[in-house]
Amino acid sequence: MTESKPSARHNIVTIASMCLLVLMGGCSDRSGGKVPSYKQNPAPIEQYNLTVAVENAPGPFDLVEGLMQYRITNPECLPPAESFSGVQMTSQFYGIPIEFSRLQDGTYAAVVAADGLEDADYFGRGICHWEPMGPLVQMRAADNKVDARFIISLSSVKLASGEPERKHYKRDNYPRIKIADYPDTGKSDPGEFDEEIRGKVFSITLKSKELTK
Repeated sequence: MTESKPSARHNIVTIASMCLLVLMGGCSDRSGGKVPSYKQNPAPIEQYNLTVAVENAPGPFDLVEGLMQYRITNPECLPPAESFSGVQMTSQFYGIPIEFSRLQDGTYAAVVAADGLEDADYFGRGICHWEPMGPLVQMRAADNKVDARFIISLSSVKLASGEPERKHYKRDNYPRIKIADYPDTGKSDPGEFDEEIRGKVFSITLKSKELTK
């Protein structure tokens, strides 16, 4: 595998994360329409190398994909909320697909940008300002909709600092369980598993390194 196509998980809170589920078909906001055509920054400055390393997994991962997530910090730049419900129907979240390459040492690598979206006046209500939320990554044994999805994310703070995120997952959940397309978010500490499971886990580590200017 050299690179992957974007997509991801059910119950991560942000809309950007939920859009990862349907990325290939276009992401919808809560109104059921398309999200606005936000512009990618053609010349990002704050770029980071991402590395995904897997340890003690029961088998290979043929699909590694993700989103670099962003949110608008000043929602007053968005169109007005619906007058009847008072609900803001335009998403203030957006995600740029992350394309990973597999390296010779078995790790996966990609480049993301903290300033990946352009601040602009998208709705005629003033400039919308973006901030990074961090990358969200999922791994799957095969490129299908049946195998479990092993999910890991990195906060914007850890993205900037280079502090890694490590999650532990049940080996028995690979490649799949009875629930199709199961989103496994893992645990930070293997001690959180029942005692009989602790010796039967594998780990995924996600870390970043700022690209030199």
